[in-house]
Amino acid sequence: MDLIKKLFSREGRFPLAAFSLTAAAVNLLAYYVPKLITLNVPMHSMEISLDYLIPFIPATIVIYAGAFIQWAVYYFRTAASGSAPVSRFLTAEIIAKIVCAVSFIVYPATVGRPLAEGRDIFSVLTNFMFAVDVPTCIFPSIHCLQSWLCMRFALGRKELSVPRKIFCVIFTLAVCVSTVTMKQHAIVDVPAGILLAEVCLALSPHLKLTRWAKSRMDAWLGGEM
Repeated sequence: MDLIKKLFSREGRFPLAAFSLTAAAVNLLAYYVPKLITLNVPMHSMEISLDYLIPFIPATIVIYAGAFIQWAVYYFRTAASGSAPVSRFLTAEIIAKIVCAVSFIVYPATVGRPLAEGRDIFSVLTNFMFAVDVPTCIFPSIHCLQSWLCMRFALGRKELSVPRKIFCVIFTLAVCVSTVTMKQHAIVDVPAGILLAEVCLALSPHLKLTRWAKSRMDAWLGGEM
C-alpha cells in the first residue's frame, strides 16, 4: 500500500494518475452504458460490399486484445507527463467518448460475424470474446479512436526513441486492421474513429474544459488541492 501511495502521490512516478485514469473510466462508461440502453432496440447494419471481401482471421485477436495493453501503457505514460499534455488528451478523450456514446444510442449499429470453426487457441479466444462482447456500439470504433490517441501522444513525446514511435504507429495501424478482420467492426467504423480522434485533439487546446483541467492539475502538482 505504501508503494502504491508513493507511486501515485504528487511526488511519485505517476502524479497525474487520478486525472489520466478518469479518461479510462469515461471510456468504459461510453461503451457499456449505451449497450444497456440499446439492449432491445433494432440495430442498423454498417457493412458495405467491401466488408464481405475482407477475410475473417481469428489470429488477429492477438492484436485486437493487445490494444488494451497499449491503452494501459498510454494512460500511465500520460500520468507521468506534464499537465499540458494530460489536460489536452484528457479533454479530447472526454469529448470523443461523449460523441461516441451519443452515436451508439441515436444510431445503434451492429455487424455480422461468423464463429471461428477451428480448435486452435486463436479460435477459442475469438469465440470467447464473441460470447462476452456483443458487436454493438461500433460506429465510430472506440478501438481505433483510442489506439490513434495513443499513437498521437507517443509521436509528440520527445523522450521516446524513434524505434518506439515507429512501433506504436505500426501497432496502431494493425489494431485498425484487426477490428475488421475480427469482424468486430465494419470498414466505415475505422475512419470514423480516427477522424473523431483528430477533430477532438484539434479542438481541445481551445476549450475551457482543457484550461480548467490544466489548472486543477497544476494545483494538484503544487500541493494546493
